[in-house]
Amino acid sequence: MKGLAKMRRKPTQQRGEERVQQILDATVELVLEIGTDSITTNHIARRADVNVGTVYHFFKDKYEIFRAVIGRIISALGEAVDEAVSKPAASDVEWIERVIDTHERFWFKNKGSIRLFLAVSRTPEMQSLWKDYYDYKLPQYVRALKKNCPHVPASRRMAVALMLNEVLMDMLDEAIIEPKTKREREALLREIRFLLRAYICKGG
Repeated sequence: MKGLAKMRRKPTQQRGEERVQQILDATVELVLEIGTDSITTNHIARRADVNVGTVYHFFKDKYEIFRAVIGRIISALGEAVDEAVSKPAASDVEWIERVIDTHERFWFKNKGSIRLFLAVSRTPEMQSLWKDYYDYKLPQYVRALKKNCPHVPASRRMAVALMLNEVLMDMLDEAIIEPKTKREREALLREIRFLLRAYICKGG
């Protein structure tokens, strides 16, 4: 992803790569604890157990760190979706269930990174990442719709892909990342499944 290429200096040795991953992981933890607005590079350095000079060695400011975290999560999500949509499916229902399952697991496992993405990706500093995300994800869905949902005409595939993405992004944020009881979370997840099956799958 382009986000990773925006680093001030890329690590050239394993130790440097480990330091970068420590910095990114620390940022993710802090997102869930204190929110994106309150995070500073000093917070990140303390949590990562490195001095702040090490942070600035690799990153110009916290926005470059945010960009690297988001680049990492978009790449990982893209790989997970690729795997989900590339497998043969017996029906459009099986395909959409697999896509939902993949996103649900990914959201639950990566709450901090997803929250950061949703919080800052539309800000001026991060606007290009949102375009990168759409350019990467939507064609995946269009290809999968053509393969698994042939009843969706070509003229609608991009719009359907966009709606699928928006529902998953917004509703999974509400269901998984926002504090919820297990019962409330499961109820929302059932509604997401019902909504997308009814919208995309032939015959609902």
